[in-house]
Amino acid sequence: MPKYTRVVNGKDVSYRTFELFLIDILLASKVGINYGKEIKAAKVLTSLTKNQDFWEQVCLPKVPSLVYFIKPENMAIIEYQFEEFKKKRWLNSIKSRKNFLDFSSRQYTLEEDKVSENIEINKPILSIKDFLKYGQNSKK
Repeated sequence: MPKYTRVVNGKDVSYRTFELFLIDILLASKVGINYGKEIKAAKVLTSLTKNQDFWEQVCLPKVPSLVYFIKPENMAIIEYQFEEFKKKRWLNSIKSRKNFLDFSSRQYTLEEDKVSENIEINKPILSIKDFLKYGQNSKK
């Protein structure tokens, strides 16, 4: 069973399930909550994504119950933020690859001698344009 961890005040905090992780980071207070209802709401949010980095970085208000996020308009906001998160991660990976694959400082010299003999390619004449371009010397 995977454990989810995060650092809080310099200490590692572990969670048995992802739903408990969501309850911990999104609820304002855990005193007197109905864990059954909150876990069901967290499962709906988990169906969107289990990306721990996204949930830690997303700008969502602390709420008294996760049911607040299940409303269609709030789910649309979370889905939009997740799409933006994926785009940002993709752009960051492209930027890091670009820096890694920077060939501007490398110089290459080409040989002036021929590497091999020229090859003659005979194209079939399939249209009038081919006939005008290549002439009669092409294979049929």
